Amino acid sequence: MRSMSIYELNADYVKFSRFMGIKDSKIIAMYFRNAMLPQITGLALSIGTMVGGALFAEIIFSYPGLGYTIMNSVMGRTTR
Repeated sequence: MRSMSIYELNADYVKFSRFMGIKDSKIIAMYFRNAMLPQITGLALSIGTMVGGALFAEIIFSYPGLGYTIMNSVMGRTTR
């Protein structure tokens, strides 16, 4: 997050915004949103991997858990 913040602070749109006289609080909101995108993407990929691993383990060991419930919901089946 720190490296992305530094990268975004040196971006052209931040320099142009400061040149135009936009308040620092507005600039911070703009660059923070852009710096958070890779973090959110990584979190979503991690959650998908965890659910997939749980589903894999639950299928192998026949253990009904969260992964099994999510699979049944996606497939449109009812759980018992």
